[in-house]
Order: sequence, then structure tokens, then C-alpha cells
Amino acid sequence: MDWDGTFLHCTLVEVSKNKGIHYGWIQEYNIDCIYIKRKNLIPVIIDEIKYIFGIRKMGTRYNKRYIFYPPNIQSNTWLEETRLSEIKEKLSYSNVRQCRDILAFRYLLGLTTISERSILYRDGIVYDFNDINCHEFGEKISLSMRVIKDWFTEIDVNKTIFLMLKKKDIKNKVELILHVRIELTKVIENVDKKHIDMVSTICNRLIDVFDHVTT
Repeated sequence: MDWDGTFLHCTLVEVSKNKGIHYGWIQEYNIDCIYIKRKNLIPVIIDEIKYIFGIRKMGTRYNKRYIFYPPNIQSNTWLEETRLSEIKEKLSYSNVRQCRDILAFRYLLGLTTISERSILYRDGIVYDFNDINCHEFGEKISLSMRVIKDWFTEIDVNKTIFLMLKKKDIKNKVELILHVRIELTKVIENVDKKHIDMVSTICNRLIDVFDHVTT
């Protein structure tokens, strides 16, 4: 099974539930999963658009639920995930770059949760755990001095976002923003057209970010 964000048509069986997180089993694939029921699909959309920015998605979509990646299971026991804050000093340079990209992505989207607490680490890979509430999107925010000091002293957040999006075949910022607008539109129309205004919100923030980047 490919956990690439593709919409699944399958039978989802609930095994247990803890603090709003459902532990389930996908019958057709005979595979375990974690999923959260969502009344609002903005968190789903946010996870779906991560590929545009080169960030790993958590999983794939099913109806009004969102299936996350397979849980960490050993000897039939569901294990807790490792929080980034627990191993921050042991991260590789690649992991540090992944974390910086995740924090910059959250900054671009105006998500009020910009910290390491929602970033998970498993088997050398960093994941952005999509635990946001729908009202968090699009807020005018600034990075804390601690986050800047810990993650953006080598390269600032605006330049980080630009490098996340930069393509070899896209030579200027205007074309880059157009590319992002097209990709965002595809995703949002596929998930829930009533949230299409997110395209303009994100692209307007992107224009502001690029205004602070010298190339």
C-alpha cells in the first residue's frame, strides 16, 4: 500500500481509541493504521499540500477521516512515537533541514503552532504530525526568538521557504508562485472546493515572503 495521500476506497475497522486518535485496521490491505475523524477538512488539505513544499505527508485520505502512516508496532504492541524534543541533540544534518522546512511551512501557512512539540521522529525520518485545529490557519504570526535561535540562524525563514520551492526549470519568483497556485488549486478542489480561498491566502503570504528574499 502506498501512503502518498491518494484517496482510498476501503473498509476501515476500528480497533481502539485514545484521546481522539483511532487505532484501526484496513481490511483490504490487512494493515494497521492510525486515523483521526475530522469535521473540518482544513487539516487534511494542509497535509495534502505538503508535497508541493517537499515535506513528507503523514498518510492518506479516507472519506471524512484521515489515515495516518502505519503506527509503530513491535511484537503486537503499539508503541509511542519519539518526539523530536527528546532527541534533538542527536539529529543528523538532513533531519535538521527537514525540521527547519516543517517549521517554515507552518510559518508560511500562518499556523499558530510553530514548535518542535508536534514533530515526530521514527527510523531516521522526521514527520510533521498534523495536530492543528482548523481555526489556526492563516494567522499573522511571527517566530519566537527561541525558534529563530535554534533553527534559523544559518538561514532565515523566508530564504528557507524559497529554497523549499525552487525548481531548476522555474527561473523567477513570479513563475514559481504561479506553479504553487496551480498545484494548490488541484489539491484543494480534489479535497473540498469550499476551501478554495486558501489558495489566495497562501499565495499572498508567499508573495510577502519572496519580497524579503534576495537571489
